[in-house]
Amino acid sequence: MSLFGLFGKKQPPFDPTEGDPNVAPGLGLIQAGDGAALGALYAGLPPADRVHFIDSVGLLSEIAALLPPLDSHPAMPA
Repeated sequence: MSLFGLFGKKQPPFDPTEGDPNVAPGLGLIQAGDGAALGALYAGLPPADRVHFIDSVGLLSEIAALLPPLDSHPAMPA
């Protein structure tokens, strides 16, 4: 391997969602204020995926974005 081979390759862009297909719909539900659908989306995820979902949505949502009402779904406080 030559040293110059290391510099010619482009790195893939950083993906803060880690490929999670649920993040984009989750962000859309936040913007729409649909807490029932957002809570259902979260509750339907496997437990191991819930942390990644919350982390990715938190990274990509706007600071001080209005969240749907917490009483719109039992999972909304998460």
